[in-house]
Amino acid sequence: MLVWIVLILLAFRLIAQPHGLLITKALLVVFFFMIGGIHATLSPDFKIQQSHAIPVAGQEVSVSGILQQAPAIGRENTVLIMKVRDMRRGRERLRAAGLVRLTMPGLPPPALEPGDYFMVRARLSPPQGPTVPGAFDYRAYLSRQGIRAVGWISSPRLLTRINRLSKAGFLSRLRYLPERWRMIIGRHLDELVPRQAGVYRALLIGDRSAISPGVMENFKACGIVHLLAISGIHMGLLALGVGFIVLWLLKRSTWLLLRIPALKAAALISLIPLTIYALIAGFHPPAVRALLMTMVFVAALLMDRQWSIANNTAIAALIILAFKPALLFAVSFQLSFAAMAAIAVFAGPLRQLATVPTATSPWWRRNWLWRWSLFSILISLAAMAGTAPIIIANFHRLALISPLATLIVEPLLCLWALAWGLLGCLTLPLVPLAALLFKIGALGITAALKITSLLAALPFTLWLPTPYLAQIILWYAALGLLGLWFKRGGRGLLLGVIIIALMALLPIKPSSDSKIRVSFLDVGHGGCSILRLPGAHTIIIDSGRRQRRSAQDYGVGENIVAPFLWHNHISRVDAVIITHPHADHYNGLAFILRRFRPPVLWVNTMVVDEKGFDDLLKLARELKIKVRVAAGGGVLYRDKAVRLRNLLNLAAVEGRGKSRADSDQQRNNRGLVLRLTVGKRAFLFTGDIERRAEEYLIQSVGADELHSDVLKVPHHGSRTSSSMGFVEAVKPAYAVIQAERHGGRGKFPAPEVVRRYRQAGAQVLNTADVGSIFFVTDGRQLRRVGY
Repeated sequence: MLVWIVLILLAFRLIAQPHGLLITKALLVVFFFMIGGIHATLSPDFKIQQSHAIPVAGQEVSVSGILQQAPAIGRENTVLIMKVRDMRRGRERLRAAGLVRLTMPGLPPPALEPGDYFMVRARLSPPQGPTVPGAFDYRAYLSRQGIRAVGWISSPRLLTRINRLSKAGFLSRLRYLPERWRMIIGRHLDELVPRQAGVYRALLIGDRSAISPGVMENFKACGIVHLLAISGIHMGLLALGVGFIVLWLLKRSTWLLLRIPALKAAALISLIPLTIYALIAGFHPPAVRALLMTMVFVAALLMDRQWSIANNTAIAALIILAFKPALLFAVSFQLSFAAMAAIAVFAGPLRQLATVPTATSPWWRRNWLWRWSLFSILISLAAMAGTAPIIIANFHRLALISPLATLIVEPLLCLWALAWGLLGCLTLPLVPLAALLFKIGALGITAALKITSLLAALPFTLWLPTPYLAQIILWYAALGLLGLWFKRGGRGLLLGVIIIALMALLPIKPSSDSKIRVSFLDVGHGGCSILRLPGAHTIIIDSGRRQRRSAQDYGVGENIVAPFLWHNHISRVDAVIITHPHADHYNGLAFILRRFRPPVLWVNTMVVDEKGFDDLLKLARELKIKVRVAAGGGVLYRDKAVRLRNLLNLAAVEGRGKSRADSDQQRNNRGLVLRLTVGKRAFLFTGDIERRAEEYLIQSVGADELHSDVLKVPHHGSRTSSSMGFVEAVKPAYAVIQAERHGGRGKFPAPEVVRRYRQAGAQVLNTADVGSIFFVTDGRQLRRVGY
């Protein structure tokens, strides 16, 4: 460690010497890699520490530790971050340490505060999430925060505080002071302005957990979610206010003005509340970036050096990555610095708009409202241009109305509500005055929410597949040339910008080959299979999952299936098939129908007593999607040696229509059974059929037609399905089970079913264990592939 420090100081000394530009850049690269060397020294073998291991996955244990952050209180649940000190299972003491994310229903005890030592009874497990390419990687997100385990507390009564922070040492109290302030501000907001508290929390303390899904969706549709993150404008407003007050006070004293530079002193003093504010905001990348850029600006002012937005942004990025290199892969870091880099490209026109107009300037330059509006729109366009590839690659949507929405909503939130909110925070000891200030600021939030609701209804949102790497490179090359054109001018450069930008925007046709790809997505306890057939033909079989109480708003279609399709550059779905009307097989399809507009929706029946299914059929008709009942023996797709055939529909055979009420078992047995044949290879998709339907298949279809290389195991591996006769008739090489981790309710799959398939020679693959499962075949050979 000492060697690394000496080398870094030597490299810094060399950089400070006057060298040519090329040598200085080379030394900076060496300096950067030396910082990486320190991280390698501090990280033992780059492995997860053994203390983070969870040897009690799925079991209930007693855990005690320190509350690290203010509780994140959502609409139904509360999230607690604990630094574990002790773990016990009964009388057995387990070795464990590190951070654990705990979720509980309702509210935590009001006396529990950051820094307190407390104990809970919780069911722990490693972080879970869909292992689907393109979907949000929840485990990686938690890993970047140092969290290696999650837990569920079934009741607030299972939580008790052991010691208060006041009994700890001075340094410990100082460590948790910002989080305590954060919690106090949040509680006052909940009490004084309950309707606007969710947005106010985001603006003032960086906590978005209390914002309703509807409000968040409106902000996403308008492309202004960044206004809910503490970033440059928040820091700039606070710095401007503090600096103005300090400068005014300094100017009251002639003695001080004669002895210290007032402007530099005011700028330096303003860093103190900025740092405190960043700490209260949780030190997220946008807030840290804004703080560091402000510090660099103040340093340039103190040393009478010229300030450059490009250098400023680069220095801030270097400092953040020096401490946390993994943030390079965080979307928030990428968006924050891509936006600032793009604004640096537009620095020339922005500087011209910011200059004071003269008497001979055009009328719109002399009008401050027009000048401010153009300045705001240009900054929004620059940020949008810089972040568009990242936004599309990660969120697959682009709000074209973002510049206009920013122009209208930003003053209401960041100038009105934020300014009054900061004043309210400063006057919290005087609760009546703070309540008045918060309520005045809440008027801006109310207006902003109404405007976003109106703008979100406009059809200016594009849903796009993941761009190709070549498109991203061309787009940023065009932005770089645009910055060069702003400096030098010239028709040749402008023509190059236009040509390269158009090349980046041209759609690229996905490469197609003769191979068929079948994907079984990891959706938890549910079902979703995606067939990629010749001619870029895409068919979805089922899309749903059993919803947990803690994730009622988690949509399978929006968060798993659609991102997977877009990640594979698929923007069109040719058919959707629902094997049977159980929610865990269709509750993710509403989003798919709206965004991909498949020409046809195949079902097993249109008569069922299930409101969700009826609503889905109604939506399909509104979107002019043909709804058809698949007949037993009917062919749903054919192309040369590739055929998708429905083997069974007992709902049609038994003449459904007299009664809408069915038991779960009846609905399972009346589901569709589909067989995809590709040359000599075959896949069998069985939905949730049980033994009665299996026996009917064996008798009516026969073993030859049932034999398949890959079988989607009936009913998630339930003991009511997969009879010995059915397993022997299919004789699969692979038995795919789509079930929930740690068994879930009903313990799927049943151990005896797994043994039955293994005894028949099948390799059992459970998405709960291996994640999403992918197969590729050309009709002769069949391979299970990774992604």
